[in-house]
Amino acid sequence: DDLASRYDIVIAEGAGSPTEINLRAGDYVNLGLARHAGMPAVDVADHDRGGVFAAFFGTVALLCPEDQALIAGFVVNKFRGNLELLAPG
Repeated sequence: DDLASRYDIVIAEGAGSPTEINLRAGDYVNLGLARHAGMPAVDVADHDRGGVFAAFFGTVALLCPEDQALIAGFVVNKFRGNLELLAPG
């Protein structure tokens, strides 16, 4: 709250997965922080691990509607190759 009162933009990095629904009540490092601060969230997945689109879809599917509404976008990390390969997604 203090940072948000002093700066126009605050970027916070989460840790682990936002879909650990069994830990949701005490989540202060992922969407719990976003909920508290009323800030949008961006989901990041590593392309080189495979299944990046499935990871994005699965993450959103496991979130409650309130948390789904916080997701403002997706970032494909560690992509190497032709960007055209991402066009269908």
